[in-house]
Amino acid sequence: MPTIRSILRSTDPHRPHNGSVIEILDLVLSRPIAFYRFFAEIGGGAMPGLFLSQAWYWTQRTTDEDGWFYKTQDEWQEETSLTRREQETCRRTLKLLGILEEERRGIPARLYYRINVDKVAELVHSRMAESANQECPKPPNKNGGKRQSISETTSETTSETTPEEPPLLSPPLPQENVVSISVKPPPTRRLPDSFVVTETLQQWAATHCPTLDIEYETEKMRDYEYARARTDWPAAWRTWMRRAAESGPSLPNGFNKHTAELIRSGQEGLRRLLEKQEHSNARD
Repeated sequence: MPTIRSILRSTDPHRPHNGSVIEILDLVLSRPIAFYRFFAEIGGGAMPGLFLSQAWYWTQRTTDEDGWFYKTQDEWQEETSLTRREQETCRRTLKLLGILEEERRGIPARLYYRINVDKVAELVHSRMAESANQECPKPPNKNGGKRQSISETTSETTSETTPEEPPLLSPPLPQENVVSISVKPPPTRRLPDSFVVTETLQQWAATHCPTLDIEYETEKMRDYEYARARTDWPAAWRTWMRRAAESGPSLPNGFNKHTAELIRSGQEGLRRLLEKQEHSNARD
């Protein structure tokens, strides 16, 4: 079978400058990247698998003892051709699976990445166990296969075979014996992108933290990284709002502490004025 190089070097008069074409192809194809099919299987698709394959490449070459490495969005796109939106989708998917970890460092903040090697090893063992179960052959039927009926001998020495009976089906389980299994998301140290302030949480905040700007505080919480990973983010969100309410009302529009003190002083003055008015009405 002819190769691409042999075709391009042919003396076809309609294909000029074959040498230049070869040089261009050699230049374009000089930086291949590895793509591991297994990463696509555990990552949920080809794009997350490509992102994870390149992350694995840099994990093996980083000088950081904990496995962290830094890379910009432009570098990701140059190496993998994944656009910014595709990168964000891959990162979100891999973080939800617990495979990819992220951390912001420095001022201005740089985004560092790390592969959770323990999680990958866990998925490897899981896949190997599934493959072993699939390769294990089923035991043969102890009855020797198809059940034969007893033939009858007539006076003309002919026999008949009764039709095969349909297999017996097990009765359905009662509804109370059916157990639903819910899969919890993996623990993370940052508020997940999928977290939504539900109507129940909004009603809770209106009752317990009426002075807070919920959207502003939620955005602040998304930029915060906890020291310990967690899964119950609604509870963490309520705790954050309680502490923010204890610190005073949220001032998202550029108000400083001096402005906040003026607001509190005005509220205190209004309270005293109302008390004075009540005493005056009581004397009258």
